[in-house]
Amino acid sequence: MSCDGGGIKAVLGLIGIFKKYASKDQDTDHLNKSELKELLQKEFPGLIAVSEPFFQSVKNVNKIMAALDHDKDGQVDIQEYFVTLCALGIGMSKGGAGCQKKK
Repeated sequence: MSCDGGGIKAVLGLIGIFKKYASKDQDTDHLNKSELKELLQKEFPGLIAVSEPFFQSVKNVNKIMAALDHDKDGQVDIQEYFVTLCALGIGMSKGGAGCQKKK
């Protein structure tokens, strides 16, 4: 399979992001709460600002984890990660959301 297309590169990039954060402990197939929090803060800063009190609360991090953790095993696997990204993409496409360019 050729990896030259933009779509393939985008998917491989998303896989790379998952693996980067999941590999911070011995379980490289799942994101725990702290790995998920760091991934969201660093890779999706426009969605969840680091300074927002909502995201700083452990209670609210638990809510985010619960929403993403479809099988309720206390961690997020790659399938749950991609389902969430697909839902995010659909929402962004309907709302016309985009990223602002840095000045």
